[in-house]
Amino acid sequence: MESLHIEEPPTTTTTTATCLPAALRPSRTTLSFWLMGLLNNSAYVIMNAGAKDITPCLVGLVYIANVLPSLATKATLPFWQHRVNYTTRLAVATVLMFSSFVTVILGQVAASPALQLFGVALGSAQSGLGEASLLAMASLYGETSRIALTAWSSGTGFAGIFGYAYVILFTVGFQASFTTTLCVGLFLPVSYGWIFFQVLDRPRAAEEEEGFHQLVNTNTDSLHTASSSNAMPASVPSVLPKGRQAMATAIWNLWPYTVPLFTVYFAEYAMQSGTWAAIGFPVTDETSRKEFYKLANFFYQMGVFVSRSSGTVLHLTRNMLWIMPILQCLLLLFFWTDAAFMYWYDWSLLLPAFVTGLLGGLVYVGAFTLINSEVPAGKLREFSLSAASIADSIGIVCSDVLGLLIQLQLYSMHGLKDSGAECTGGGGGSGNAGNTTNVTLW
Repeated sequence: MESLHIEEPPTTTTTTATCLPAALRPSRTTLSFWLMGLLNNSAYVIMNAGAKDITPCLVGLVYIANVLPSLATKATLPFWQHRVNYTTRLAVATVLMFSSFVTVILGQVAASPALQLFGVALGSAQSGLGEASLLAMASLYGETSRIALTAWSSGTGFAGIFGYAYVILFTVGFQASFTTTLCVGLFLPVSYGWIFFQVLDRPRAAEEEEGFHQLVNTNTDSLHTASSSNAMPASVPSVLPKGRQAMATAIWNLWPYTVPLFTVYFAEYAMQSGTWAAIGFPVTDETSRKEFYKLANFFYQMGVFVSRSSGTVLHLTRNMLWIMPILQCLLLLFFWTDAAFMYWYDWSLLLPAFVTGLLGGLVYVGAFTLINSEVPAGKLREFSLSAASIADSIGIVCSDVLGLLIQLQLYSMHGLKDSGAECTGGGGGSGNAGNTTNVTLW
């Protein structure tokens, strides 16, 4: 595909750049990236929240459909995104989000779980494409790029709270079906496209705007110098890796950032899907377990939002970035043993659930802001920000298996068994199914 370039804004003088509109531009950029982060992840959260309306007896299928396409998109995007500009990618992402909502709605009406899962998969692809693209695009804003990245991270953190509250408001507050919830939610993809195309300011520096929009064959052999060092010093020219092998090497050299990302997501999602599902007061009561699960997830999302909003306040070092996944693994061990032996077993467990969100959010915003500051500005930085986004998705996929094993082990240990009453109604999401939604969040 021939490269399409974002049009360069009119040339301005130095004095013009210091006038009021230019001074206000970072604030508009910050708000736009925050809203894009919120909207980009909102569909993902909403589909997980309504998982028991989509496939009542096989909720895990919704989780799988909601992460695998995103993982595949992030894994392949670094190898072809230099040929497709941001405008085209975000146009595709907007269409995917809208199609996701419409497809799940049609599947609800037709009582077709397969069609609904396909719709969830479309939304997952949109989430991955949007995240990898907008993380890279944030690096093009010069001195305000750290602010843009923090705004994006904060928006994605608030998406969990927003999605949770949105589904609860309609399915519990208004007693509406999940179909109605999604029909009203069509304003989300419309807003997503409108903010990107009409509100978000484009990068101003011509040399930064180009980014990935030059073809691979325009690069020089100096890439090998950049990709051979994990530290990636600022004096090294920031060029796009040339060829698949060089791109794979550049991705591997991101391990100081991606390993903490993978580890923290692996631990926290195994915690959520495995241990929190087997905690209740008392644990033998299914309703109590569901209540703790929902509240623990809510406190977790609050922690994520707070920490993902801290990118301009806290400047993490690499050592700090590696300490937090270790703490997250210790929290996983704590919740696992506590769910088994109940040595700290009351509602105060919501506090460590909040801390779980804090650690996960800090690693997310810390990793990407470190990449933004340590990798030289230009095409290599764009590439790195986009490529590193795959780490959290791999962590989530791997944690699904461990989380399931943990839940089965704890259920067996305590002699627990869910009633499965929601499976007797057949499902499609119309009727009363939406009134008994078990809202779940990753």
